[in-house]
Amino acid sequence: MRVQVPFESASPKPEEYWSASSETGIRLPLGKSGADRLQYLDLGQGTTQHALIAGKTGSGKSNLFHVIITNASLCTARAKSSST
Repeated sequence: MRVQVPFESASPKPEEYWSASSETGIRLPLGKSGADRLQYLDLGQGTTQHALIAGKTGSGKSNLFHVIITNASLCTARAKSSST
């Protein structure tokens, strides 16, 4: 059985783009968890900087990486450059 979740249900709203700080970690929405909750990947706090993604061919690993990378780029603010 194949489950499809629209990207809009797991991505940040346009008004939330590039607004989160990554100083204390990043919390990335991945998709649905049940009927009305989101599943998140927390990175950068304690030992939560590691994740293992495994599955058989065609199980959606590449799609998951696409969601992680896209949501990371949409959620976090661009770092301010400091001039020396």
